[in-house]
Amino acid sequence: MLRPALKFFKQKIREAILSFYDPAAHTFGNGTHDSLALATGVFENDPQEKRLLAASLAKYYVDNGHEFDGGFMSYNIYPELSRAGYVDDALKMLVNDSYPGPARSIKKHDATTYWEMYIKEPITQRQRGLDFYAFAHPTGWMVTDLAGIRFDSKIPGGQRLILEPQVPMREKLDWVEGEMKTQ
Repeated sequence: MLRPALKFFKQKIREAILSFYDPAAHTFGNGTHDSLALATGVFENDPQEKRLLAASLAKYYVDNGHEFDGGFMSYNIYPELSRAGYVDDALKMLVNDSYPGPARSIKKHDATTYWEMYIKEPITQRQRGLDFYAFAHPTGWMVTDLAGIRFDSKIPGGQRLILEPQVPMREKLDWVEGEMKTQ
């Protein structure tokens, strides 16, 4: 009895999500929404549409000059770009110091943490939180995708690791190091 109800609700949720999809442009409207759809497997049974959505996600950031404009719920942008073959674009976005974000904050303000907001004016910036872990998701991406150390989500309890580094081909990455202690 529970299984048919669960299947029904999953289908209704999927239909609700797809009501926001533009199939002609292959997008849900912005990078955060597109990456969430990829991460949650909305097109898991349609590899062609999944590929087109990932291409649309990459194009969005190429067109905006690789400016990371995500906030909360944007944790999947870097990994989804990498896993779809756009690791160079993800890295270019991370190190873009021409736009308010982690790279600019390090270069211009000697930041050592992830800030609550990234603002161009230094006085206004200092009025915001300067240690905001919610925006530290690039750190996780560097471990799971650049260093390539992550758990296999199909095997429960972290019993199997996937070792699959994503190596940028066009963008310069001098080195990346990661480790995981196991028993």
